[in-house]
Amino acid sequence: MMRHKHQTAAVVLLLGCCIFVYLALHGYCLIKVDRLQDAHNDAISIIKKKIRNFTRQNQEMQGKLASLEEQLVSAEEHLQQTKQLNAALKQQLTAEKEKLQHMNEARIYRNEGVNTFQTSGYASSLRRQDDMVSGAEVPPPPKFNPLPADGPTHAIVVFTYSRHQMLQRTLDDLFSTLEHSDNFIVYVSQDGMDYPMVTQQIEAYGSKVRHLINRRNITGITEKERHHHYQSYYAIAHHYKWAIDTIFKEPRLQRIIVLEEDLQLAPDVFDYFLATSNFFDEDSTLYAVSAWNDNGKSKHVHDPERLYLSDFFPGLGWMTSRQIWMELSAKWTLGFWDDWMRQPAQRKMRTCIRPEISRSYTIGDRGGASAGQFYNEHLKPIKLNTVPVKWSRIDLSYLKSEAYARKFAKEIVQAEELSGIHEIQAHHDMGDNIKVQYNSREEFVRIAKKLSLMSDFKDGVPRTAYKGVVTFRAGSTVVHLVPGPGAKLYEYASVE
Repeated sequence: MMRHKHQTAAVVLLLGCCIFVYLALHGYCLIKVDRLQDAHNDAISIIKKKIRNFTRQNQEMQGKLASLEEQLVSAEEHLQQTKQLNAALKQQLTAEKEKLQHMNEARIYRNEGVNTFQTSGYASSLRRQDDMVSGAEVPPPPKFNPLPADGPTHAIVVFTYSRHQMLQRTLDDLFSTLEHSDNFIVYVSQDGMDYPMVTQQIEAYGSKVRHLINRRNITGITEKERHHHYQSYYAIAHHYKWAIDTIFKEPRLQRIIVLEEDLQLAPDVFDYFLATSNFFDEDSTLYAVSAWNDNGKSKHVHDPERLYLSDFFPGLGWMTSRQIWMELSAKWTLGFWDDWMRQPAQRKMRTCIRPEISRSYTIGDRGGASAGQFYNEHLKPIKLNTVPVKWSRIDLSYLKSEAYARKFAKEIVQAEELSGIHEIQAHHDMGDNIKVQYNSREEFVRIAKKLSLMSDFKDGVPRTAYKGVVTFRAGSTVVHLVPGPGAKLYEYASVE
């Protein structure tokens, strides 16, 4: 009995111990599991945090990569543009060097005694001319009746060589425009007699024109220039001098308007010349009056009554005075006459008057001395004025040099400055006055090309520029390309 009780107690004790051990192990396991769970959760949190950081870093890297790719594309485009610009500048530099060499050779030749001014006979003053003259002998200039005391004071001369059909169109246009004005007398000067159709065309106008015939002359040309077919540039220079000298033998004439056989004329062109003629007497800083705007494309012009001063000699229908011609004729060049007239030694910081909308238009896309150079890109799109302006009723006193300089300086100061040409469009046809700054010759070329403006220079002067500023239109809005500090490309008087 006693043994049975002891066995029961032992069993109970053993069972209790087992339960205790179980409970202890169970508690330990629960604690361990909780710790493991916490560790797991901590690990998961760390991993998630690392994933978030990695994702953010990856996005940042992708953004930087995209930015670098954009910069690379931009750099490649800029590099390509730079290469193109460098190529264009090298080509332009080469051309300018060749032309300068040609002009230097011509100056040397002239300084040796080739060219001296004699109104009594230009051909006789050219040494060694017989070897250089091409074409047959021509008759001497006819003896025209002297103009009466109340006769015209303005001569119009149309220069021609070979293009009789263009000449007819130009002369018909001229007489239609001129109508019955008593202020002008018309000359047609023919270079040589190699083209009988030209002679016949001129003679068909009878007494309406005074017909001059020059013996074609290319004195001063080098063998290298012959190889490059530059004969016409020398022939034209000699022709201009001989003809204008001959015309100014008539003492009544005080102005000469120079046209070529391939020009179409606006209906008010001669009223324009007549209205600006008096400035030669009133303002010694006036060099010439031109009918042409080099940047006169339709999208760059707006006001048919607006006139400008320019440091650039435009040509393509121009007028000057007897006094200025006598000055130029005394040292006239043997070739490339228009570039010569743009040189500082000739221009002497004098200015030209030009219209906003051209009063002349060249139809000479082929057959001329320049063989239609730049015609399709820059000349064909020029707008010819079709709205006749009564110039005699307009006050043009603002064109006097001092008044114009003050007014122009004020306009530039008051113009709203843009950060770049991309902002011009927002001001298009708003009647605003805006300006964009350029800081170097290279930047001007880049801007001009993007805006489809003429981008070349002659002796440092951009086409149409006045004191370095090139002005054009964006609809009714006036836009000025203004040189920044240190970007003075040529010599001009400062505006206070």
